[in-house]
Amino acid sequence: MTQTARNSIILTLALGVLTIVCTFSLWFVSPPSPDPDHPFNTDAAVARLTRILGDERPHSVDTDANDAVRERLLTEIRSLGFDPIVRDDFRCTAHFGGICARVQNVMFWAVPPTDDTAQGVALMSHYDSVPAGPGAGDDGAGVAVGLEIARIIKGRDDMRPVLVLITDGEEIGLLGAESFVYSDPLAARIDSVVNVEARGVRGPISMFQTSSPNGNDVAALAKSGRTALANTLSSDIYDAMPNDTDLSRFLDNDAPRQIDGTNFAFILGDSFYHTPGDNLTNLDRSTVFHSGVNALASVESFASRPMSSAPEGTRLYFDVLTRGVISVPAWSGLAIILLSGLLSVAGLVRTGTWRGWRGWALLPAAVIAAGLGAVALSVALGAVKSSGAYSPAHPWALRGALSAIAILIATVIAMILRGRDGDQVGPLLKSWLWLSVLGGVGWILFPGSVTIFIAALFVASAAMVAALLKKNRLAINISILAMFVFGLVNLPMPGFALAALGGMAAPFAALWAIPAALLVIVIPTEKKRGLPLVSLGGLTAALILAVLILPTYTENAPRGLTIRHIASGAGNFVQLSGRAEPPQVMMESGRSSSDGPYTYSNLLEATIPAFTRDRWTRPTTTTPDILARVEVISDTVSTESRSLRLRLIAPTADRLHLAPALADAMWTTLSVNGESVVPSRWGLRIAGRTTRDMTIDITLDANQPLGQIAITRFGLGEDIAPIAAARPDWMMPRQEGDARVLLLDLDAAISAQP
Repeated sequence: MTQTARNSIILTLALGVLTIVCTFSLWFVSPPSPDPDHPFNTDAAVARLTRILGDERPHSVDTDANDAVRERLLTEIRSLGFDPIVRDDFRCTAHFGGICARVQNVMFWAVPPTDDTAQGVALMSHYDSVPAGPGAGDDGAGVAVGLEIARIIKGRDDMRPVLVLITDGEEIGLLGAESFVYSDPLAARIDSVVNVEARGVRGPISMFQTSSPNGNDVAALAKSGRTALANTLSSDIYDAMPNDTDLSRFLDNDAPRQIDGTNFAFILGDSFYHTPGDNLTNLDRSTVFHSGVNALASVESFASRPMSSAPEGTRLYFDVLTRGVISVPAWSGLAIILLSGLLSVAGLVRTGTWRGWRGWALLPAAVIAAGLGAVALSVALGAVKSSGAYSPAHPWALRGALSAIAILIATVIAMILRGRDGDQVGPLLKSWLWLSVLGGVGWILFPGSVTIFIAALFVASAAMVAALLKKNRLAINISILAMFVFGLVNLPMPGFALAALGGMAAPFAALWAIPAALLVIVIPTEKKRGLPLVSLGGLTAALILAVLILPTYTENAPRGLTIRHIASGAGNFVQLSGRAEPPQVMMESGRSSSDGPYTYSNLLEATIPAFTRDRWTRPTTTTPDILARVEVISDTVSTESRSLRLRLIAPTADRLHLAPALADAMWTTLSVNGESVVPSRWGLRIAGRTTRDMTIDITLDANQPLGQIAITRFGLGEDIAPIAAARPDWMMPRQEGDARVLLLDLDAAISAQP
């Protein structure tokens, strides 16, 4: 067998292994099984959570169910020997368009302060859930972790004070955290926060956000065992997104004080996120253990040292398959990029391989074409599958298909542009120079992105030195090692991007164009290209076929579909809300001969933004059973303005949404039960039992329409039960869950009064 034939087999195997590893990349970062020798007792933590959740009813803020959960939580805290504190506050925030609710934060000192000035650490989670589900993962797991860590550190005299803070009202708009940060006297005693959150029910824990600068936060990461997934890039991406957790209120620019903070969460199994499936059965015990180990390490690190007034600095950091975290000063990232770029240029000049356009075009063409190919495939799969390309039931298939198409395209491009002159060092040096350029551009546009490149470039710098010394074989071998390092650092990234963003994350598959192109360079096949291309093409086709054949959703990975029974001035309606067209069995269920058909439209004549979107809606003859009336306490009209005081009485209400009629017809002032709120086009949402009897003060221009109120009652009546019963097992309600809604036009409601 010739060397070229052997290389053809080796390249085929290498590309096949790369594709398979990318397909099952998340297996390499699976959370560790609970360790019976570790101080964190997972069984005890989950047992406490089981008792706290009780019958696993949803328990959103300011509901009877949330009261019951809080009482069981207080019982567990007292059984551990701590004295809990409950802070009761009616809180309104201007964030998220305006939200109000009564919140009752629970807190206790796991390590009490020794004096009145001692600064300490807050270990934070939240105990409320969304109306649709029991919140075992989000954020019962965080509560369980907090209680178990409190047990572990109880009585420690080598730590600064540690406050276990379990907030309320996180799901409606971080109200408990805002209440603590801006109103609670204990907030002044906190200089560091460790927040434990969730966006799923399984998977490894990730540290996805830090404060800025982040030196102390990175230093607080676990140093041994299975560390959290951690990467500066993920933190930068999260900061750029419109997402929030309780930690956001501590990091607000206008917060009373700046703190150090780390934010932990797990995100796999997110088909159950904010659904009835976020329960104890689906919550993975290994995930709870991984969360506890890393949160404990951060708490111990923050609490074991006093906060220094010296600048902490900014770090670049990344984990290596959760087996350790590498952290370097931020400036060193740019230094590595510049050094590798200079060494690449010097190597090209020294070896005389800087000529020839093919080598210069190889890597950028491979990466760009691979990224475009992955995006095109994602779009095509979305067009073929009615439920979209995102495949929560079998995410490995989509992950594999996108990775395979990127690797295949990069391989073809690299084979075309590599040339046949036998030179390997020249194309390698040009490729490493391109990666240095990409890293430099990333540093300018998105500094955290340099963590994609710096580990591989640091190793590759040795290859460049070898090229300068004209030790070509050594340069090639070190380049192979640098490729391996690139894969180790970045292996989980595309998979978690797909888990978080679905098909929108397809461009991340272009990362695998880099090792694929480099493999073609270091394993020359000359004219023996058929075997690797045919084999890789077959594997790609098989993975695409798997995406097309396998069901997108199953009972263990359900799709969201929520039912609302709505009464408005335009009539009574049933509305089905989800990502795609509901199943025909639901469209036909519960319809009488006098009910109209479903249309994808907005028939409600609503002005509240949350109710103006097109959804699958049909008229119905049944009326949702919601009791409500509006009383006018006072109505004062002058030449230019009108001031009203209204009393809303809705004894069955669970939530309320109050909004002006038009964007250009804003209220001048707005207050609820005496609490002033900044008016916004999105209106004001109020959660909990407060909505059942409340006073609303509105000031607006004279002759201006008042607006609308949407009154929500969780759950459905018996008249709509057949529709809910027809919902398949692979569908679940999300967020607020199934509900009855009464849309009231305020002007009409007032004029109808006797």
